[in-house]
Amino acid sequence: EAERQAQAARTMVEAQLGERRQAFLAGVQQGLSKQLAAGQFRAALQSLASAPPGELRQDREVVEALAKLQNDVEAAARTALAELGAAVDKARTTGDEAALQIAMPALEDALAKADRWPLSLAGELEQQRAKIDAGKSALVTMRLDRTESVWRQYSAALGGDAGVLPLLRAVDFRAAAASAERFAASAADTPAGTRAKALQDLLLGAAAFADTLEQAIQQGKVALPMPGAAPLTLHRWDKAAGQFVHVDDAKKPAKETTVPVADLSLEQWLALAEQVTPPAALGRESFVGLLALAQHVDAARAYLTRLRADDDLSGTGAGRFPVRSVVFEILLRRLGNEDQPATSTLRAELRAGQLLSAGLQALSERRSQVAAARLEQLLQEHPHSFVVALLP
Repeated sequence: EAERQAQAARTMVEAQLGERRQAFLAGVQQGLSKQLAAGQFRAALQSLASAPPGELRQDREVVEALAKLQNDVEAAARTALAELGAAVDKARTTGDEAALQIAMPALEDALAKADRWPLSLAGELEQQRAKIDAGKSALVTMRLDRTESVWRQYSAALGGDAGVLPLLRAVDFRAAAASAERFAASAADTPAGTRAKALQDLLLGAAAFADTLEQAIQQGKVALPMPGAAPLTLHRWDKAAGQFVHVDDAKKPAKETTVPVADLSLEQWLALAEQVTPPAALGRESFVGLLALAQHVDAARAYLTRLRADDDLSGTGAGRFPVRSVVFEILLRRLGNEDQPATSTLRAELRAGQLLSAGLQALSERRSQVAAARLEQLLQEHPHSFVVALLP
């Protein structure tokens, strides 16, 4: 009987001990859950290092459970740190700029709170710190690539089938402005989009001047100077056919003479523009200047295709660059030093055209050093100008 009572007592004591053990470990687990959720891994380990109460200090199951929890905490810390680093690695290797902009600050913030991490992770922490510099470098590269990509799209928008250049060839400033506007809207808040918007404004000013010129032509107030002949009074601008029309009423029936607008020199365009009062500031300069830029781009493209690396005389003599920058010089003098945004935009574009013309003229004359200096200046000072964007 005594043995039975003793056994019953031992069973009761073990049961009570088991209940205290369970209650203690449950409390520890509950506290750990809150600390782990907050990412306080070192604090969690410190709480596990506190001695259990009373008889639980030497309890094998408690000691083993606490040791396992310590391992679990360190594993959780290692996993959390690795996931932060992996997010940076993935965004960097896949070129995901948006993801990298999220992953980088998260990792930096985590590493800045050094007291969160177990001391045993010192090596892993150093490895993750090294990823910060790599991530920052990758972010800079991605931003540059994105910016350059938008600039390439800008070039395509200028020279594409429905782009600004072919519409300028047709002297359709309003359609060219609409083309620039479409790109500006698609590239909003980028340097290329801002430049496209500024170009759109110049094109709209040129379109208004073209309307005024057309009205003056219809009234018989404009004469086109003709090389080796008397000036030709114009009576109609047939935009659909791309030609000016002179009507000789003295002949019966009246005789019409047509002049394709594509055949006009820049000097002829300038002479026409001089006979009209612009409806707004910069209208005349934008009208002539944009036509000059388009003509120079086309001439430069054709000229550069004629150059051959194995022939020093290619691009000289009869194959020389055919357009001079006189019109640019005239327009730049008229603009002066006025510092209004539209004036500055037009001045920069005209200056780029002038440098391109001067460089290719020098190349035509085999003045290689002067040509190199002018073209290098063009690329350095006006890397995203209209003429540079459209060069092959």
